[in-house]
Amino acid sequence: MDNVKESREEIVEKFKPTIEYLARYIPWLEKQTGQTVSHSYRGDGAVKQSFSVPVYDSTLLTFINDVSMTNYMDKNYQYVYTRNCLKNYEDEWKAIEKADIMHMGILCGIMSRYVLGGRTKSVYWKNGVEYEIFLRILKKTREIIEFWDKPIGIEEKENAAEKGIAELAYAEAANQPEMLPEDEEEVSLEEIRRILEAE
Repeated sequence: MDNVKESREEIVEKFKPTIEYLARYIPWLEKQTGQTVSHSYRGDGAVKQSFSVPVYDSTLLTFINDVSMTNYMDKNYQYVYTRNCLKNYEDEWKAIEKADIMHMGILCGIMSRYVLGGRTKSVYWKNGVEYEIFLRILKKTREIIEFWDKPIGIEEKENAAEKGIAELAYAEAANQPEMLPEDEEEVSLEEIRRILEAE
C-alpha cells in the first residue's frame, strides 16, 4: 500500500472491483471452516520420498493466484504487523474486525502475509483458510465497500426535499410585500393629520 493519503471515494473505487471479483470465493471459504485443505504426499509404489510434499486444494491455489494479482498485496506487510503489534491470529482477528475504510492497509498487510509469506512457508496458505483469515478479510472488505458505495438513502432524500421546500418558501416570501395582520389597518399620514386637527 502506498503511503499517499487516499480519499474514501478513491478507496471505494480501488477496492470495489477487487472484492466483486474475489467475493465468489466466500462461499467456498465458509465451507472449509474446520476442514483441511491440504495433505502430505510421499510418493506412490516403489518410489518413496524421504520427505513429504504438501498438496493443496485446487480451489485454494486458484484463490492464492487471484489474490496475488490484486491491490491487496503489500510487500511491506511486516511493517503493518510491527506497527499494530500483531503477534498471532487472534490479534489479526481483532485488527480485521476494527478495520474501517481509512485503514484498509491493515487488511492488505494481513492478507499479504498469508499470501506472499506462503511462497516460502506454504503453511501460511493452509492457516489462512483454517484460521479464517482469508474469509474474514474478504467479508470485512465487502462490508466496508458496500457501506460507503451506496446511493442516498430515503431519509437523506426526504431531508433534502424538506430543505428545498423550506428554501423555496423563504424565497417566495421574500418577494411578497409585507402583510399586516387582518385586525390591523395601515393608517396614512393624511388620516393622522385629520384626527389631530379634530381634537
